[in-house]
Amino acid sequence: MPKKQDKKAEAPAGNSENATDAGSSQQELKMSEMQLAEQLRLAAELEKLSLMQGTAGPIRDMGIAKQKTYAFWSTQPVPQLGEDVDANEPIEADIPIAKLRQEPYSLPDAFEWSDIDMTSLVPLYDPLNLFLLSGREGTAGSVHSSV
Repeated sequence: MPKKQDKKAEAPAGNSENATDAGSSQQELKMSEMQLAEQLRLAAELEKLSLMQGTAGPIRDMGIAKQKTYAFWSTQPVPQLGEDVDANEPIEADIPIAKLRQEPYSLPDAFEWSDIDMTSLVPLYDPLNLFLLSGREGTAGSVHSSV
């Protein structure tokens, strides 16, 4: 009985170019599949970004702004979108001095309360101006007059 030839046997010498071409085309196919997968992934990312683009940044269209809900701003004592403000009124009515807390809140040991004469703000000018000029990170700020 003749032996069956193994299917994995080498191609005849004349077909070596065909085998090389087939191997390289398979490689090209794998590379193009990988490129396609990467392009699909990037397209999905771009779609996410374009969907998010509508929500990022300030909304410049009042119609769109009115359709959105603003959890923080709806709790604040500021005019809501679409609300007409026709009077300048206090947020809360004045509280009589008798109903105000008479004892100051306690402060840590390194701090103390002091009374300030609000008729003359000159004693406040230098420390506040120095603070506003230097800032917390040493950045320059605005210069204010002591008038």
